[in-house]
Amino acid sequence: MNNMRYAGLKIAVFAAIFFLVFGLFCGSSRADTLAMKDGREIKGVVVEDYKDRVILSTVDGEVTVMKPDIKELSFDDDESNLIKLAEQAVDRRRYLKAVDYYGWALKLNPDSRLAKDGLIFLQLHLYGKEKAAVEDGLKRRSDIESLGGSISSSGSEAEELEKSGRELARRLGMALEADGNMPYVNAVRRDSPAYDAGIRRSDQLVAIWGRLTGYMSLKEVMDRLLEASSSEIRCTIGRDIDTDVIRSQNPLAGPDDVIGASLGIGLDGLTVTKVKSGGPASSAGIEAGDIIVSIDSNSTRYMSLKKVIETIRKSEGRIKLAIRRNTVIWKRD
Repeated sequence: MNNMRYAGLKIAVFAAIFFLVFGLFCGSSRADTLAMKDGREIKGVVVEDYKDRVILSTVDGEVTVMKPDIKELSFDDDESNLIKLAEQAVDRRRYLKAVDYYGWALKLNPDSRLAKDGLIFLQLHLYGKEKAAVEDGLKRRSDIESLGGSISSSGSEAEELEKSGRELARRLGMALEADGNMPYVNAVRRDSPAYDAGIRRSDQLVAIWGRLTGYMSLKEVMDRLLEASSSEIRCTIGRDIDTDVIRSQNPLAGPDDVIGASLGIGLDGLTVTKVKSGGPASSAGIEAGDIIVSIDSNSTRYMSLKKVIETIRKSEGRIKLAIRRNTVIWKRD
């Protein structure tokens, strides 16, 4: 009888622990929320966030929602909301408020790369730029007015874009095009700062100083790259890479065995932790630290590591990986 009571107590304790853990991981699940102008609410996970639209993964699949139809976008965690508020403050030239928001985000997550890059950008670029711009503007106005003239527009939008493009080619050695979402590199000169940073033709320029380029016009992207206050530019590039897969009869074969790279789930997603010299991944140009965002066009955002390994192992001898890579461009004088 005592044994039965003990067994029953063990089952009850196990059940209590199970439901507690299940509740922590499942019952408290949260979602990004789009509050629409027509009063509806759409819940899901924001997969991509561009200047004019949001791609949301919902229980019914991915949906695209245009920004003009959205009243408010709320992310599922405080850190993301603070980052968004900081970026909006920068756009409105409220730089001290942006510093506050980035600082609060770092208190929540001391490893937040977006918050760190945002603060460094403010420190190296905007404070000095704002002061210089005010002084230059006052001097320019004084010079023009002393000659009896007036200040006029400096040229059309197309002319300004062409001018920024020429300056980008001269100083960084690359040219950008817009494809409707993120800008991509359509040319890069050898022996240039962009080439030395590992940027190649057809790469997407995903972010500059932690700021997604999907929010920016092509002119804004170029201007951000040409900021004169610092010689350092931190960027995130996107690249599609095809790599061979080594066939293995071992049902337990992992990424090390089939593509020559070790993988792990990190803060930014599925991450390449190590690349074996001479293996397929190394030959394809994959590097340690790369974030794999999709495998054969299937997003890795919701994949477990076990599912990732199964997907790679079952491929038909070759797979297509979409990666994100952080790099630094060092401008030259």
